[in-house]
Amino acid sequence: PAGDGWEPYPLSLRAVNWMRYWLSDHAGQPVPPAWLDSLTTQLAGLETRIEHHLLANHLLKNGKALLFGGIFFAGPRADRWRERGLDILTREAGEQILPDGGHYERSPMYHCIVLEDYLDAVNLVRACPGLVPAAAEAALVGAATRALTFLKGIRAGDGRIPLFNDSAFGIAPEPAELLAYGARVVGAPSGATP
Repeated sequence: PAGDGWEPYPLSLRAVNWMRYWLSDHAGQPVPPAWLDSLTTQLAGLETRIEHHLLANHLLKNGKALLFGGIFFAGPRADRWRERGLDILTREAGEQILPDGGHYERSPMYHCIVLEDYLDAVNLVRACPGLVPAAAEAALVGAATRALTFLKGIRAGDGRIPLFNDSAFGIAPEPAELLAYGARVVGAPSGATP
């Protein structure tokens, strides 16, 4: 594997997008075997190139992709992906989601990106009960809940993110979308309105 498409970050984004598409829009329709083979090859490549050296949201995207792959597929390799992805997400929940709920990069845009990752992980785990230990699920829910509460508190007067620390509009989901998603997946933080 070579080229930009094989870099771990875009590979992680692509793999999750493919699986989300097949799990939601094409439920019950067969996925072409060549596409499944390609996805398996990509996840196997990602497993050997996890971005521990970059940390932050890159590492979380890698963990999320492995968790999705470990739930989407079955078998020993999928079990390993699921455990590895879950390990990254739960370990980083304590590191990257600070006690006040903010993301440790202190960028509202990255905070929203990471919050969506945790909400997606909780949503997937809850949709597939029994595949993830209760303690790990609780860690994911705790991270998402803290991050939702923080997001609720930092919104600007227009309800959008403040433009601090490398933040820009149009990159991450809007706070209202995330608060509504969070309310569906883990419950709304106290007093939160989209």
